[in-house]
Amino acid sequence: MNSNLYTASKKFCLHVLTYFLVLNLLISLGTAAPAHSDLSGITPGQGRTEVIQKKMFLRTKSQRALEILKDGTVQGTACGHNTQYSLLQSGSHNLANTVYGVAAGRYLCVAPDGVVYSLPKDEFNEVDCVFNETVEYETAGNKTHPKALEYSRYRHKTHGIRLGKPGKLRKYQLALVCNNAVTISMKRHRRKYMNETLFLVEKTDKELDSLKESCDEPSKSDLICAKKKCSEKLKKKNQSGRSYVKFCRKVLKNFFSATLRQLRLFRKRDCYSVLKAYKDCQNDRQRNRPS
Repeated sequence: MNSNLYTASKKFCLHVLTYFLVLNLLISLGTAAPAHSDLSGITPGQGRTEVIQKKMFLRTKSQRALEILKDGTVQGTACGHNTQYSLLQSGSHNLANTVYGVAAGRYLCVAPDGVVYSLPKDEFNEVDCVFNETVEYETAGNKTHPKALEYSRYRHKTHGIRLGKPGKLRKYQLALVCNNAVTISMKRHRRKYMNETLFLVEKTDKELDSLKESCDEPSKSDLICAKKKCSEKLKKKNQSGRSYVKFCRKVLKNFFSATLRQLRLFRKRDCYSVLKAYKDCQNDRQRNRPS
C-alpha cells in the first residue's frame, strides 16, 4: 500500500473531525438559552425570582440606620433599634442596585449636585436612583471567619464630581452624618467619615407590623453633633465670630508646655469663661434629651 495515500487519508479525516467539532459548538451556542435582555429595568416589587431581592436594614458603624420617610425625607435613626421606615428592600437594576423604603414606598435617589432625596415607586428614575454596592468584610481573619461582618459602600452609578479639566469622576458615596443623609466625594472626607459610609447589611424577613414606629432614645454618637452645635452657639454669642473652644481646650490640655504667646491669647480670649459656657451648653442638651 502506498504510504502517501495513507498519510493523505489521515489528514483528511483529521480535517473532517475538526470541522464537525466546530459545527457542533456553533449549533450548541445557537440553541443555548438566550440572554435575559429583559433584566434591564428590574426593580423591587416586580416578583423576579432570578434577580437578587432582599429585605434589609442599613446601619453604620456609629449605630445609625438609614430611614426613608413618607414625606420624602432621608435620614438616620437616633435610636438603637430598627423602625418601620428603616426596613429597606434591595433589588437589581442594570447591573447595579436600588434601595427601596418598604413603609414609605419610595426609592433612595441622589441628584446630580449630590443632594440625597427619595422618589415614589411610580416615579422611579433610572439615572438618579441606582447605586453600585461594594461589599467589604471586617474581621480578625478573612471573610470565611464565623464572626465576619459584611459592610457595604453605596456609590452612585453615574453622578459625581469631576476634578480638573480632564479630571477623573469621583462618584458620590452615601453617608449618614449627624443623622442627615449626605453624599461624600472627596478622599479626605471619606477618611474623616469612614464609620458613616460603611453600612452593615442586616438581612431580615420582618414585617412592618413587628417594627416600632419611632425612636425612644438617641444614640451616644449623636453627642458629637451636639458638641458642634454648642460650638456654633458660642460662636454666635462672641463678637469676633469665633468660639475659641478648640483653642482653649488645646492650651488647657498642654498648659505647662504652651508657648508664651498661647498663654497670652488664652487670657485675652477669656478661655475659662468660654470652656464654662461650653460645658453648660452640653449639660443643658444632656438634660433636654428625651428619656
